[in-house]
Amino acid sequence: MRRIAAMVVSSILLVVCGCSTSYQIRLDKTLEEMKYEKRLNDNLEPPPAEGKLKELAIFVRPPKPLAASKEFLLGEVPAGQFDETKTFFEGQKAFLHVIARVKQPKKPPAKGAPAEPPVARGPFNSDIIAVLKAIYVDEENLAVEKFKDDPKKSNAFKRVIFENSGKRVEIYLYKLDPYDVALIFQYDPAEKNALASKINLCLESFAVGNKARSKYANPSATGEDESVEAGGGTGVAF
Repeated sequence: MRRIAAMVVSSILLVVCGCSTSYQIRLDKTLEEMKYEKRLNDNLEPPPAEGKLKELAIFVRPPKPLAASKEFLLGEVPAGQFDETKTFFEGQKAFLHVIARVKQPKKPPAKGAPAEPPVARGPFNSDIIAVLKAIYVDEENLAVEKFKDDPKKSNAFKRVIFENSGKRVEIYLYKLDPYDVALIFQYDPAEKNALASKINLCLESFAVGNKARSKYANPSATGEDESVEAGGGTGVAF
């Protein structure tokens, strides 16, 4: 009888200890997420509340204190070649330029209206490099083989960094069908230490598709959705 009682007590203790351990693990995870959420909010601006990026389900939180520009400030981009071009900036010190393309089914022309001629679009990486070569003239780093893997949490980027005309330029390419996005950071080299961690957080929080829609609903959410459905995976740039 004593043996049975001892076994019952031991079983109860094991259950209690197991529940306590599980609770502590959940608590530790929650605390880590709260700390990370605070880092995001301390270092990043909220995503644009409206506009084409939100319409396309592309989630970007620019580093503080970069503000959205009414115009694209990087340079001239061929009309119709991309679906969105957006700049965030702080004076002349720092810029984040976003160039995006999303494959979408073609809409039939309105009844009686002539069909619009198709816009010439090549592969995204070729088109974006051609645009950047016209802006950063004679920059030898603007070649496909120069881009290296640079994952940021669950996001897979290809990245190249160089200095051109006295500015530090960091280019990150992201691809997850049907999305292609280039994130181009350009800033004074003196701002490197101040911006480095903010750029990493910006890239870690970046999202497209369904994951982006969830983040727009809760911009500071830190949970990682590893779904492989369109717009929910990690992305492969090349």
